[in-house]
Amino acid sequence: MRGLAPVRDPGEVAVPVAELTEEALRAWGETLGATVAPGTIFALEGDLGAGKTTLAQAIARGWGVASEVTSPTYAIVHEYTAPRGPLVPPTGGLVNVSAAMAPARGGIDDPLRGTVLVMDAAAGPGTIAVLRAGAVLADATVEMRSMEEERFFPAVLATLERAGAPLGSLDAILVGAGPGSFTALRVVGAIAKGLAEGRGIPLIAIPSLALTATSPGVTQVRLDALREEWYLAALHRDATGVVIAVEQLGCRPAAEGAEAIDARPHAREAPHLLALARALGPVDLAAWEPLYGRLAEAQVTWETAHGRPLRAAPVECRPATADDLPAILAIERGSFSDPWGATTFAETLASPTDRCLVATQGEVLLGYGIVRQIGPEAELMNFAVHPSSRRQGLGDALLAEILRELDAEGGVTVFLEVRASNLAAETLYRRHGFLPVGRRRDYYEAPREDALLMRRAPMGGDD
Repeated sequence: MRGLAPVRDPGEVAVPVAELTEEALRAWGETLGATVAPGTIFALEGDLGAGKTTLAQAIARGWGVASEVTSPTYAIVHEYTAPRGPLVPPTGGLVNVSAAMAPARGGIDDPLRGTVLVMDAAAGPGTIAVLRAGAVLADATVEMRSMEEERFFPAVLATLERAGAPLGSLDAILVGAGPGSFTALRVVGAIAKGLAEGRGIPLIAIPSLALTATSPGVTQVRLDALREEWYLAALHRDATGVVIAVEQLGCRPAAEGAEAIDARPHAREAPHLLALARALGPVDLAAWEPLYGRLAEAQVTWETAHGRPLRAAPVECRPATADDLPAILAIERGSFSDPWGATTFAETLASPTDRCLVATQGEVLLGYGIVRQIGPEAELMNFAVHPSSRRQGLGDALLAEILRELDAEGGVTVFLEVRASNLAAETLYRRHGFLPVGRRRDYYEAPREDALLMRRAPMGGDD
């Protein structure tokens, strides 16, 4: 095989292709077919037996063609039908993904009731499942100690084949969001984003630790984070035992996870998380990254992308901007069982009575705080730090800066509510001068819980 190029205009040229095994060529072709937009034309050039037919068949399969595809070399016109529209290989080895009859995705009211591909790799091994109408059609486990990319995607294709669900039939993708194995999460996350973007279908990120078979009474799960630490998560359930929210508790010393159940995440457990997936909704494909777990691993991602070190960068606090919303939303969803939505954050940024500060290290946003001030009183409306950066002083620095700005105005009393069970947050607030002054019954949802009302007296004033 000498070359292959997606031809979009007469000025484009062929791209050389290295020699590939037939299996690798098929996998690559299916990826191309799965991710191209309608209207794309591929020009295939090569001698007889070079693999043009194999590649054309793989592209067709990735597009969703279920019928047999013949050699494009001798065909004048042959149209193949698929859910996404016809695929037409014309004379001369051209494979044309027709735009004229390709229907837009999203025709199904609830994509999670259709055909769903589920992937996760938080625990190290990659896991795959294919669902239809909430039932598992096929699943697989893939060892990913090395050659993650080469192992995982072919396994995805094989699982789809066993389920009788070509890539073109997918309505949504669920991906485990971590925390867990850095490299495995990166590989699976990249594949999930590429497939979702290429097919124009929603990608929904769900907490990996919740992909564990648990009894209704289990409220906390843990995953070995090495270094004598656990990744912990709290499961919040409705009255029937269905998980409706997951609270990421971050990386904790092993002693703190003694009561938790060992998490064994597997994609086949996704059916019991569909209600949670609907509540979370699709991610922003341009901004979403897995929750890798530790700051050092997040730094590796940043350094690889930017080509320069991030270590030792100081923590800085600044006003939030609209460009920060994707990162803020990611932290919000990984921190709270009843997260704010994008609209609420956008309205807050535009409000004259609200101010939002973010904490960054280098160019990585790791925390935020929102305070609303009306006259001599203010309320801390929202405050969160990325799970991987907790217990490192970042929350203290951010809260101190918020209070410093309020104190500079003089005479401002600050209030806040915190879940009665959130002792870590209560301790943080006490360090900065907040004291309990009351309790609000059943203030929080998912799960229902009392709020502890705390107050900080004006700087220099009496409590």
